[in-house]
Formats: sequence, structure tokens, C-alpha cells
Amino acid sequence: MYAPVSLDSILPSNRLLVDLYLDHPIIRKLDLLLCSVRPFTGNLDVNLRHKILPYLECEEARMQRNLESVAFEIDTPATLTLIAGPGRIESVSGWLIVHLIAQPLFPRHL
Repeated sequence: MYAPVSLDSILPSNRLLVDLYLDHPIIRKLDLLLCSVRPFTGNLDVNLRHKILPYLECEEARMQRNLESVAFEIDTPATLTLIAGPGRIESVSGWLIVHLIAQPLFPRHL
């Protein structure tokens, strides 16, 4: 989805903003969380993959619309429930983290 970028490729004029972003407390906490996640290395049955893929695509589209409707700002537990829907937050937390990281922490005009 997003290609990693080396800090060496950041323009010097942008380096301060990148450093501020990466040093933000939220990013530091997310880094700790994401470092503990291990990728799935097993084999997923092809039939199961075909059954669940349409559901996953539909859920991702729904959550994307919900995130956009609140301008990517999760300010209360109620807003989080609105975005994620009913059920356990753990089932969508990985997706939410990836899409929230992609949003800027700082105003675009900086």
C-alpha cells in the first residue's frame, strides 16, 4: 500500500517536519504496537480467500467512508464506534492504524 521511504531521500527543507512527525507521541506508541505484530506466514485456503475477500473489501470501503465523514479525527469512543461499527475493536484496529498513519498530523500549509 505505502512504500517505505529512507530518511536519506527526504529533502533537507522537509527534514524538520518529518522528524517532528516521527517523534510525535502517537507515532512512537504506534511504532511499539506495530513492532509486536507478526505477519501471517501460513497458507490460506483458496476457497476461503475467495469467500472472505468481497467481505473484506466491503468492510474496508465502509470504514474508509466513515473515517472521511469525521475528517480522520477520532475524538471520542463514540466516534471510534461509528467508524469501526459494532463488535470488538481488535478486529479492525490494524486497518485503522494503517489508514490513520497515512494522514498528516500537521496542517498541510506548513
